[in-house]
Amino acid sequence: ALFVTASVGIALYPEDGKDADTLLENAHLAVHEAKIAESKIAFYTKQIKTRIAETTLLTNRLFRSLQKEEFFLEFQPQINCNTEKIAGVEALLRLKPDGSKKVGPDRFVPILESTGLIHDVGSWVLEQSLKEHKRLVLKGFLPLRFSVNVSVVQLQRDDFIDTVAKIIKESQVDPKYIELEITEGALSEKLSDTIEKMVKLKKLGISVAIDDFGRGYS
Repeated sequence: ALFVTASVGIALYPEDGKDADTLLENAHLAVHEAKIAESKIAFYTKQIKTRIAETTLLTNRLFRSLQKEEFFLEFQPQINCNTEKIAGVEALLRLKPDGSKKVGPDRFVPILESTGLIHDVGSWVLEQSLKEHKRLVLKGFLPLRFSVNVSVVQLQRDDFIDTVAKIIKESQVDPKYIELEITEGALSEKLSDTIEKMVKLKKLGISVAIDDFGRGYS
């Protein structure tokens, strides 16, 4: 028996190319699509080529998006089911490139992670969330718990805890109003290191929540 574990891309003659070079190029694009979709096989389509071109363009733009203030936050209320009152809010990262439509996080977050930009953007999200917390308190609202998503890539960085501690200290926000949401997938990556960092976060007074629980990892 033969078991193929690598991703395979297929380009068909003559629909996907009439010469060897074109067929080979399109087959490589199909392999890329198969890897992204976590599939073993993918057939080339014109949509794949268009999507890859758009991703390349978006990747180039993301390197300037933070400086150009194209990122922004939306705050989603979290409701206590017993009291039916707002118990906290979750900060959701959004992107609207200049002159373009909003881009979904499912498209730009993986690029931020693969390029390492997630570290700067993640710090910015935490800083802006705590500024919003203080702004609401100054307006007379009762302090709410602010939840911020943390990428697996952020969590794996050696100085992650120090960075979080520094941002909290500078914000002067009580850590009990801060919750970091870590995807369950983080527990499948360097488990002992992840747990050690979660313990350190708890010692800072921060709440830690597991996000996407049971979404294909359990």
